Amino acid sequence: MRVDVPKHASLALLDTPIPPIPTNAPSLVEPLLTFVAEELGLVELKLLDLRALDPPAALGPDLIMLFGSARSERHLHVSADRLVRWLRKYGINATADGLLGRNELKIKLRRKARRAKLLGNMASLESASGGDQIDDGISTQWVCLHAGTVGRSRAEGQTTDADGRTTGFGSLRSTGTTVVVQMFTEAKRKQLGLEMLWSKTLARSVTKRINAGEDLPAWALAAAEAARETIASAQIGEMEAAEEHTEGSVAEDPFRVQPKTSFSAVSSAPSDSSLVMSQ
Repeated sequence: MRVDVPKHASLALLDTPIPPIPTNAPSLVEPLLTFVAEELGLVELKLLDLRALDPPAALGPDLIMLFGSARSERHLHVSADRLVRWLRKYGINATADGLLGRNELKIKLRRKARRAKLLGNMASLESASGGDQIDDGISTQWVCLHAGTVGRSRAEGQTTDADGRTTGFGSLRSTGTTVVVQMFTEAKRKQLGLEMLWSKTLARSVTKRINAGEDLPAWALAAAEAARETIASAQIGEMEAAEEHTEGSVAEDPFRVQPKTSFSAVSSAPSDSSLVMSQ
């Protein structure tokens, strides 16, 4: 007789929706989204197409940025480490800012334990009293993984001016796409608000280019429209949260002063003595 072994709810696979892939995106994006959603288990995935930014972002030209949330600090670092190793299969040596290597983490933990032994119980007393937690360089809660510019060309060519004359030599503008993966804990993601920041930057850039008379492709306009929708939904969410906070504070405050009745209303209301005299 076959008996199904019960499984804990936390071990069930999360059905994480995969965001749509932008037009003319590199072939790496599709397997990257699948790996991040199904193998790493990151949730609340958001893909921003920032290739229409002019000037390009400091992270690289033709930028595509993926956002994802981890369940905990440990889940964050394990996922980032696995993603770096997975990208090596595609010949990409990614850099992950905020990710501590295994040996580096052991060294930092050993140094932290040595400092705690020297200082005694000062750290535990501060945490128990509600003091500010000191950043020890171990708990980052944010990893920025830069996969580089996929399909980048390193060719050089001559630079010409408006009259067609050669003015010098330099590297040609890259035709590749820069891929960046931003991974956070849920609290750190809300605190930083990078999605709103990049969405506003993209919307301003596209609006400026349209006002300057540029004829932008359809994918650039679609990316700008998606950025505006992200901004609008975030603003609606902030307004709803503020209203819920206000209603909750009013309902739960037992010492709230009730509004006084206006003087005109009191003076206009008939008194008991006047009613008796009239009778």
